[in-house]
Amino acid sequence: MAKKDYYEILGVSKDASADEIKKAYRRKSKELHPDRNKGDKQKEEQFKELAEAFSVLGDSSKRTKYDNGGFDEFEGGGFNMNINDIIRDFMGGFNNDIFNGGGFNNIRQNKGQDVLVKVALTLEEMYTGVKKKIKIHKKSLCPTCKGEVKICNECGGTGVKTHTQRNAFGITQTQTICNRCGGTGKIASNTTCKTCNSTGFIDTEEVIDIDFKKGLFHGAQLVMKGNGNPVYDGINGDLIIQVLQYQNDRFERKGNDLYMNISNVPIIDVLLGLDYEFNTIDGSKLSIKIPKTINNGLLKLSKKGMPIYNNSDTTDYGDLYLNISYKLPDKLNDNEIKLLKKLKLSENFK
Repeated sequence: MAKKDYYEILGVSKDASADEIKKAYRRKSKELHPDRNKGDKQKEEQFKELAEAFSVLGDSSKRTKYDNGGFDEFEGGGFNMNINDIIRDFMGGFNNDIFNGGGFNNIRQNKGQDVLVKVALTLEEMYTGVKKKIKIHKKSLCPTCKGEVKICNECGGTGVKTHTQRNAFGITQTQTICNRCGGTGKIASNTTCKTCNSTGFIDTEEVIDIDFKKGLFHGAQLVMKGNGNPVYDGINGDLIIQVLQYQNDRFERKGNDLYMNISNVPIIDVLLGLDYEFNTIDGSKLSIKIPKTINNGLLKLSKKGMPIYNNSDTTDYGDLYLNISYKLPDKLNDNEIKLLKKLKLSENFK
């Protein structure tokens, strides 16, 4: 059996440098990779041959042996690994900057762009949890051209263009983003589609139901896999719901704890330790006995703060801190002054 021409398979000359071989392999493997050619058996066989060719020419010692006519390990059907084995072995075994420093790992299924939507909730809604209808603006595949794309003929699908320049110091190469495909390596197959102006996508609006669990906090993100923007030859991006919190006039949130100011409590109520009633974050009334020793300080009420978010039905709670301050009377009448003078003689007021 005639020896396979690995140079021809890779599309390089016999005096190609190691770097040129890597670049050729990178370019052609993107074109032939099974993720881009699902069900195409011919492309799958070509991909196997490409992997076989690079496994030889990409290794200096094997290449020398091949060039000298003594390399026949792969002849006669010896290279008949399963396509998944080839992909797995190359992903795990090559770390030679084949794909910008990532070995074979950069060949992966394309993913559409994520869609970020910000939703503001009140503190009360974060406490109880709430269901809301959210309007989403995102892309959809064009119903006319189906968003079909082809390999960019300017960069060969790499997304970059290499420029070689001779100067006094030798030859230098620079790479720039391909201006034809914008770095994606792909261009629209239908260049005359009026529905999408040949972009492959149209703008759509969708209303979805979101269940915001209790205990969510400002800045939290809910990720809905596959609900973002599509891409023709890959998987959809994700929909990311970012939670924001409206400012609350009565409560300040710190983590899972709540802080509330209770001001102008009559001094006599504090001294007598009377009950004080107020509305909690969920709207229910709570009656507390103000300690006689509070003296303009914080009163901690355990488990009366925010639910601790854990995306389940069982919930623990933070604490509620009451910042209590009392007020003194603006003026006293004669009888009140006499009473205070008597109190002053008491041991507890000395």
